[in-house]
Amino acid sequence: GRGLGVGGELHHGIRGGVGGEDDDGVLEIDYAAFAILHPPLVENLEKDLVNVGVGLLSTQGRWKDVNTTKLMEAFVAQAPSSWCLDPQTRCGAPTGGRLPMGLAVGPHVGPDCILAGDAAGAINPFNGEGIAYAYETGRLAAAVVSGALEAHDPRLLITYEQSLQDTYGLYYRVARAFIGVLSRPGLMRICVNSGMYSRSIMEWLLRIMGNYLRPDELGPAEAVYKAVAALARQIPER
Repeated sequence: GRGLGVGGELHHGIRGGVGGEDDDGVLEIDYAAFAILHPPLVENLEKDLVNVGVGLLSTQGRWKDVNTTKLMEAFVAQAPSSWCLDPQTRCGAPTGGRLPMGLAVGPHVGPDCILAGDAAGAINPFNGEGIAYAYETGRLAAAVVSGALEAHDPRLLITYEQSLQDTYGLYYRVARAFIGVLSRPGLMRICVNSGMYSRSIMEWLLRIMGNYLRPDELGPAEAVYKAVAALARQIPER
């Protein structure tokens, strides 16, 4: 197939399945264990089986110095014993790869194809989340394809590009700027010292980074995002 252009940040992930059993069959997550590694993943697959993973939001090429296998091992080692994450019970060797974020792949439309989800780079640069965006971009693609079929005009497929930009363009741009700040150790230290211990600030950040903003309600998180978004519009991206 034809190669696609890729630019911007990448999400580097590694994951594996782990089997185990606790006393009551409930997996309790202590978020304090997440302080070092970002963003880790623990999700239930079925009874006594969970999917565990860690990832890097990479900028400026420093991901090359990080061994994600060792990162995975460190996360499993520091997890509470009640989680029953034991290398001896894992279902197989961890696997991983790199995924483009923030619509860094392009073009998203070809003569006979449309890219959605991870293939389109529809991954949130704030946190590496991609599952919800795969569903959402799939719906956008389906609507465009349906319209093109009804009109008997394949040229309408190109409107998908604008749909992606209208839906995610500004939000992803703000996210890339935010991650660019956090990728600088000095600035990261200031942000952690000033914001990590404030419940209000962390709640606002969670709303923004998880894309849980409420357009019909202008709360503190929405106000902060609007201010940063207005600034991002004025700053040209590299």
